[in-house]
Amino acid sequence: GWRVIGSNDSDGIVIDGHSGVSVRNCIVEQFRYGIVVRSSSAGLLEHNEVRWNGLSGIDVCCGSVDVVVRQNTMHENGLATGFSGIDVEFGSSDVVVSGNTSWGNGGNGFYMFQSSNLVFDNNVAFSNSRGFDLDLEVTDSTLSNNRAVNNAGDGVSVVISDNNRFIANEVIGNGGRGFQVHRSSGNVLRSNDVRGNGADGISLDTESSYNVIRDNDIQWNNSTGIPITFGSDWNLLVGNVSSHNGDGFRIETSHNTLLANNAND
Repeated sequence: GWRVIGSNDSDGIVIDGHSGVSVRNCIVEQFRYGIVVRSSSAGLLEHNEVRWNGLSGIDVCCGSVDVVVRQNTMHENGLATGFSGIDVEFGSSDVVVSGNTSWGNGGNGFYMFQSSNLVFDNNVAFSNSRGFDLDLEVTDSTLSNNRAVNNAGDGVSVVISDNNRFIANEVIGNGGRGFQVHRSSGNVLRSNDVRGNGADGISLDTESSYNVIRDNDIQWNNSTGIPITFGSDWNLLVGNVSSHNGDGFRIETSHNTLLANNAND
């Protein structure tokens, strides 16, 4: 029940090199980072409101493992710096992020960088720069049942990140692409609802290969439902419905397989 208020020149609550620390029911505002979990394990962040911080609201970093971040609200962080609601980064692994709401942040709602074996489930990102951003070397992670809605850019961005799973997410009304997959391979996108985004629905570009795009519902996006471009080969598209988009499917590279997809107006 504490309200922790800073002056933007230090971090708010910092867990550094500890195990089993919980932070619950706090309001953390006007710091650099609101809550930091660094080189720590078995931590729990729950039911906190993290707002108006100069950088990110919550930062789990630097090899932290087995951390749970659930049912927190992060809003209006990083407005001048482009930082995010939640970061999970720099070698962190086995982190569970569930049931959180991240809105109105200067950067992403949820940001991942150089981390593995993450689970992001049942989170909501709206009115951020991007919804969910896997920026570099994020591997073997699962994003399921999340909502990326009305963000300024892409709903979900996957850049140089392999072997991840995106299952049953709602990606709706974002200003850019629904999903951007860029220089990333071995990912599975299954049973996602991708609607009303400002550019492509699900874009595979620039050497994104060996991905599986299966059973997605892709409607009313402003450009192509699923384009495959720029050296992206050996992808498998099965059972997708692409309707009321600029084009249904646009395949510009070789050796891709399409089975039982439906494109209609």
